[in-house]
Amino acid sequence: MRATLYSSLFAAFLLLSFGPAVSAQPLTKEQLQKMYKEYLANEGFKPEVDADGDVIFKFEGTSYYISVDAEDQEFFRIMSTEVISVKTPEERWKSEVACVYATSKTKVAKAFISSDKVRFSLELFVAKPQDFKGVFIRGMSALQAVRKNFVEKLRG
Repeated sequence: MRATLYSSLFAAFLLLSFGPAVSAQPLTKEQLQKMYKEYLANEGFKPEVDADGDVIFKFEGTSYYISVDAEDQEFFRIMSTEVISVKTPEERWKSEVACVYATSKTKVAKAFISSDKVRFSLELFVAKPQDFKGVFIRGMSALQAVRKNFVEKLRG
């Protein structure tokens, strides 16, 4: 009788502690797009979905897009559409130095060179896709700061 009682209590403990995890279904690409668009519209932006399925919007005169990736929903990225061309080896070297400087001075935002163009991004992990809302405005500030730090170092 005792063994049955202990077995039942132990089974109940295991079920409560390690039972079936209730996990939300991943959002589809369309659901992610809708979530981003609704948030941006509520904040006063005019978001659109581009040909790649990303959500594009303007912030203080510059166009940006939120990468929509249904396969990695814990990764959140905003890219600036602005690029700075790198034409000569000297420009590339100066730009690389400025990218390293700007990225090291700015939290979560990056300046990097891809296909002979300097690009700016905000990249971070979120527990749930919806969590971007809590860091969006600060992230946009960081994205502007990384560009400012890059330009200052490049010209300085």
